[in-house]
Amino acid sequence: MNKKTEEIIGNNSIIQKILKDKKLFLIISLGVIGMAALLISEFSDPAKKQAEETGIMAESDSFADYEDKINKKLADILGAVDGAGRVKVMITIECMEEHIYAKDEKNSASGKDGEKDIKSDFQFVIIQDGKDKTQSGLQLKMLMPVVKGVAVVCDGGDIPVVRQNIAEMASALFGIGVSKVYVSKMQK
Repeated sequence: MNKKTEEIIGNNSIIQKILKDKKLFLIISLGVIGMAALLISEFSDPAKKQAEETGIMAESDSFADYEDKINKKLADILGAVDGAGRVKVMITIECMEEHIYAKDEKNSASGKDGEKDIKSDFQFVIIQDGKDKTQSGLQLKMLMPVVKGVAVVCDGGDIPVVRQNIAEMASALFGIGVSKVYVSKMQK
């Protein structure tokens, strides 16, 4: 150690105690290393973190992938309905995913002679990534695509009870009316 470091350590009794007590020094060193590891892991892979937070849409690279995954999951669950048999499914989606960003809004009101003018102005909240200095909007939430209708073709599509069970299940899964679900018999 150089003289300046020795002077600083010499004047600080806490640092002297830490350096003399090897167990305390080891515990504090491990704590600092642990905090550094947590900090590094927090910033290491933002794409992975977003995928974990947003679920299925973040895992897929495209809208078509999302549709395919939903179709497959729906076909799997509807295929388990008693009497359904083989099942093919197609969903229609009303809109793509929607991102909601934070805004800083300013409202002002002015007026003369009983007239009132209300002025509203906003700016999106921008955040900057510490690593590569890229800027982006602060995303508050992401709304998943909305299912508009479901078409189901299955072996048991000609049996009224099976049709009703499949229509009600698809309706419940996507929050759409039973009239938005069509069930038909599959060709042999």
